[in-house]
Amino acid sequence: MRSAKERHLDQAFNLTLSDWEKIFDHQGRVCYICERPIVPPRKPHTDHCHKTGLIRGILCSQCNRALGKVEDPRWQWTFIQLLRGSLYLQRPPATEALGAPRYGFPGKIGTLRYKKWLKNKSK
Repeated sequence: MRSAKERHLDQAFNLTLSDWEKIFDHQGRVCYICERPIVPPRKPHTDHCHKTGLIRGILCSQCNRALGKVEDPRWQWTFIQLLRGSLYLQRPPATEALGAPRYGFPGKIGTLRYKKWLKNKSK
């Protein structure tokens, strides 16, 4: 009798459990994108193209969700935008424009932590 995982892999991805393990082993049993090990309680996700069905690899849940957002047609991101996003993080235009890095609050604006930081900053 096949397990639920075996049935799911077969039905959704046309993979056997052996195929899936071969892919995961080939990746070193880590998420292909962030390279972090996927060990319990984290669960591996079988990534595939939603347009063609092409099986691409095994990702962690965070990277799978991020890639899903990138591929969402409402965002209209392409490979070029991904490259530009990478360059943006490596060489921020604000640093280039100002000639040096400028730092503000290191966190989400509007939180209690931010308000406390702001209060201490004005003293």
